[in-house]
Amino acid sequence: MDSPSTPGDWRPGRHQARKTDLLGRPRCQTKALENAGEFWNYFNNTEYRCQDLRGFGGRKYNKDGLKYVCMDPGLGMRVPNCTVLSFGVNNEWAFEDDMAAIGCKVHAFDPTMRQTDHQRSENIYFHQLGIGDGRALRKIGMDADIDYFQVDKYENILAHLGLLDSPIHYLKMDVELSELEFLRDVLRNSPQLLLNVRQIGMEVHHGMKGEGVHGMEPLAGPLSPTSTFPLFYQHFQELRCLGFELIHVRPNLPWHELLWGRRQQTQGGH
Repeated sequence: MDSPSTPGDWRPGRHQARKTDLLGRPRCQTKALENAGEFWNYFNNTEYRCQDLRGFGGRKYNKDGLKYVCMDPGLGMRVPNCTVLSFGVNNEWAFEDDMAAIGCKVHAFDPTMRQTDHQRSENIYFHQLGIGDGRALRKIGMDADIDYFQVDKYENILAHLGLLDSPIHYLKMDVELSELEFLRDVLRNSPQLLLNVRQIGMEVHHGMKGEGVHGMEPLAGPLSPTSTFPLFYQHFQELRCLGFELIHVRPNLPWHELLWGRRQQTQGGH
């Protein structure tokens, strides 16, 4: 009888999925997206019920900048000793101002504003840089204001700020689909950095049919290689493997504003 490990034997049941990676660490088991309904259903199933959910940013006539933060003790927000990284400002400073007002130190990033690095206030520092999957120029922006701007990957940005080993209490991202580059890079190359992140507030620019932000429908439908649906669905599962639970969903059609958090095991430390 052939051994189950015989090379080239792909009969059902002959091989078991590896439980660990090549370094012996637990392997993240993910499944492929089977249909578009499965993707949309993700937004209907939050995993943690926040008892103290608060909105920051957004104003009476502009709710686009509204971000939710869970202030439950187990979700790691340590006001006033908190650090916030905010990617994507677009001259709408309400969220950053609100977080600074409760005592957080805020680092804000947006090269499309064409402003040089500066200190906006006592607790807010602006950086003329975007987020991506490496140090490069990327064609990014909104509407008619699209151009090539400097971006860098998350690990390099943390190193520049001296925050590689520091807690990031809130990571905000509203970057017009550049979140895919961020997720691809950090989940593949430096997932350990996300273990320092307490909460992630992200606008996910999936589009109604997987078209993202450019308006062109993907070839061969929402499950095709050019659709955002399968890409985001994979990353959602990878975040769950790192302990991030979906806390809150706010439709901002054609996209969604999502909040994930990692429950802290102890109340000590940072």
